[in-house]
Amino acid sequence: MAKVSIVKCAGYGDAEQCVRKSLDLLGGIKNYVKAGNRVLLKVNLLGPKPPSAAMTTHPKIVAAVMRILQPIDCEIWVGDSSGGRGLTEKSLEVSGIQAVAERLGGKTLNFDKAGMFSCD
Repeated sequence: MAKVSIVKCAGYGDAEQCVRKSLDLLGGIKNYVKAGNRVLLKVNLLGPKPPSAAMTTHPKIVAAVMRILQPIDCEIWVGDSSGGRGLTEKSLEVSGIQAVAERLGGKTLNFDKAGMFSCD
């Protein structure tokens, strides 16, 4: 049976604390990710909008998850498609997700350009 964890968060300033608590309620991130794994954070890049538009996953949530994953020594990818409309690169940039991924050592993946991607 699938498990779900919901944690109330006062704001994006508490993002990492809330994501950690949510993962702890599920038994901890190490139950799901091991050293050497490739992890894809599939963010919602609906279009090239800033975080304030609440149209994409907020970059502070992406940063929180990446910081939680970093000590595990896994390969972190962040990606999505903006609906195959050729807007994914711009969406990554405008949303702030590209900058977060680069700053925290992740790799971005534009689903529109990637073709087949194997996590093997």
